Amino acid sequence: MLGVPALRVLADVLIFRQVPDERRGRTITAVMTLFGMGVPAGTAISGLLLQYFSTLTAMLALAAVLALAALYSLTGPAIRQARWPEQPTSHAGPRSL
Repeated sequence: MLGVPALRVLADVLIFRQVPDERRGRTITAVMTLFGMGVPAGTAISGLLLQYFSTLTAMLALAAVLALAALYSLTGPAIRQARWPEQPTSHAGPRSL
């Protein structure tokens, strides 16, 4: 669960801000549905691993899957080639309330 806030910020920056306004609601709903499916899927997979393997083996398998996903995302070109939104250039000072 530690990566969820970072994943949501990344999705916000790379996906939601680049979708046209008329499609943004549907896009956010679809992405949040996929994110929400991760919890029950992870629980089911963890349960199956614990049913058929020892605790140590199950934990090592989960750690290996997470490590492979992290290595893939670090070495893959998808994030490096992503279109990052441009920062607004404003020379005005901080806004007062």
